Amino acid sequence: MNLYKFYLILLLISVPTFLKAQSSNKYVKTSMITNGVLFFVKPLELQSKQANLSIDFTYPCRNQESDSVTINFSLFTEKPILQVLNLEFASSTAKVVTNKFIKFFVEKDKNKWHNRYSSKISITDFKKILDISPKSNIVIVDNYKNSYLFETDKNWAAMTKTTAELILVNTNK
Repeated sequence: MNLYKFYLILLLISVPTFLKAQSSNKYVKTSMITNGVLFFVKPLELQSKQANLSIDFTYPCRNQESDSVTINFSLFTEKPILQVLNLEFASSTAKVVTNKFIKFFVEKDKNKWHNRYSSKISITDFKKILDISPKSNIVIVDNYKNSYLFETDKNWAAMTKTTAELILVNTNK
């Protein structure tokens, strides 16, 4: 009888683990969602002379092809950014640009302004970003026509490689 209780308790403890199947590595967290997998590319930090950038991506990949990826980013600047005009991912071989944004907030955080924005891109454009050469640039243009240039680093290169592999393995695409 004690063995029966042990197995029952073990089963009750194990069931939530199977229901919330997920995995994580340094760059990407995957979670099961209805009819698919959610890929969350963890925030990566990039720095320039004028600003700091924290950027992440969310891709809900359902059994049928999902059509968009959400880009969320925080830009830490000396002055507030009332509007973002462009976000560009570019290398010598490819370029992806988005120009439609949702402003979450702009607030003073210590001695910097924290500007939080979101945008959506197509899965096709996201795959282009993942295929862009490891040495690439991210450029953000604000309402004052200031350009913030961020050069990608080895973490960016590792993230794009890992994410591309995970999406390929999990979606067969």
